[in-house]
Amino acid sequence: MGDDAEIDFEDLNPNLKPRMINFFLPVIALVGGAAISGLDIMVGIIFALVVSFFLYVLQGICTPKQFINEILLEGFKDMTMLTVLFGVSLVLVGQLDAMGFAPFIVGITSKVLSPHLLPFVVFVVFMFTEFLVSFNWALYMMALPIVVPLAASTGADPYLTIAALICSGVWGSQGCLYSDGALVAAAATKTDAYEASTASIQYTVIAAILSAVAFLIAGFII
Repeated sequence: MGDDAEIDFEDLNPNLKPRMINFFLPVIALVGGAAISGLDIMVGIIFALVVSFFLYVLQGICTPKQFINEILLEGFKDMTMLTVLFGVSLVLVGQLDAMGFAPFIVGITSKVLSPHLLPFVVFVVFMFTEFLVSFNWALYMMALPIVVPLAASTGADPYLTIAALICSGVWGSQGCLYSDGALVAAAATKTDAYEASTASIQYTVIAAILSAVAFLIAGFII
């Protein structure tokens, strides 16, 4: 986790050899617990923590005190700012949804009635809106019921138009400075969200240009 890491495997027990089961078993417990509880991820997390506690303590990797203080609580502390930023992002998205932001943008794109250009326009327009506000999955719930009839009324290929909308959301998740993808990457690498996003901006721009050209060409072929 970089130079700021406060604890690593050797700090806990330098004489114990690493085992892959110590990684995979908690992950299996997470997925299994969530599946048993009807896809409740919180139940899966609690189940994984309990399994991890007994797994690590019984092997002598750490003491119960180390697990609570140096692993569990330190992990909570690392995620506190991430949780706050997620909450702020959700508030922003909720306000934009209440203002009718997505229907407004769709209304602008509907003026381009050419069926060949519609997928390209949908991708480019929502790519920029996603970069600014990062609706992510909420974008699909708000825009799909409008984009699909719009594609049908203009004669554009509905599958290609839906693909353009989905791709714009995926790109926005990677490009927006405060999207869930950027925040998780920043928390995992011990950097701030701005550094995590700008480090890959040249690659996201290349992906955006190539995708836009592909949708433009596909609009005239399909």
